[in-house]
Amino acid sequence: MARLSYETKMLEDRARFVRMTGIKKGSRILDMGTGHGFLAKCIAQEVGKNGLVVAVDVSSNHVKQANRLFKKERLSDFVNVIKADLRWIPISSNTLDAVFSYNFFCSINVPSDMSKVLSDAKRILRKNGRIIAVDYVSKSKSEHENLYFRRFDVYKKVYMYIGNSLHLTFFTGKEIKSLLETLGFVVKIKIIKRDIWMPKRVLKKEIRDLVQKIRQKAIDKKVTSRLTDELRELYKKTEKQGIKVPAALFMIAELVNDVD
Repeated sequence: MARLSYETKMLEDRARFVRMTGIKKGSRILDMGTGHGFLAKCIAQEVGKNGLVVAVDVSSNHVKQANRLFKKERLSDFVNVIKADLRWIPISSNTLDAVFSYNFFCSINVPSDMSKVLSDAKRILRKNGRIIAVDYVSKSKSEHENLYFRRFDVYKKVYMYIGNSLHLTFFTGKEIKSLLETLGFVVKIKIIKRDIWMPKRVLKKEIRDLVQKIRQKAIDKKVTSRLTDELRELYKKTEKQGIKVPAALFMIAELVNDVD
């Protein structure tokens, strides 16, 4: 039996979580922070042509990539891609059955923005609508999984140095649950382990691209040297099989009380 590639495993990871939600054919779904569109693709395959998937992202580049994917997969008839800030979603109230998120909450860098995103997600949901999210578990006892988070810490320093931003705030399940309960949701959370490793070839490409960006910027020789060394050290600490992808925080929140 052929081994699945890392990219295929990550796509299957999304498909597995979509199946776990039990969404029905014909459902109307929002994908928050769609990125390349892989989660929206999995959702579309579940809801079918009588359903609707709205994929939203603030990045013009991601919107283009997602549109290409849906055209290639012949899903464009019932998957709409919108460029928008998810604090103000351009969708009518009481319209959709569920809002999905896959590793999106960690990109919201301040609690007040998280509140705005969740409040507007609630606005567009029908009665008994659900917010369904998969995100990184904020802390891990596994040294292998913590290296995954160490990677983010180093990358954030690099992006700050080159004048870009990499917003990553790992909210705990308790923090997200509290916000949703305040809005009238009943929340269930479980932690699910994943047997997925990011291979060294993927990490090597990421690091090579970042080193090139650092050298192009080269504002300060000492900082350039230090960041380059940190990236190389990260690679050295990586196991032969790569970096372990952390366990997933899987959350289903059902809107039961219309709290203003």
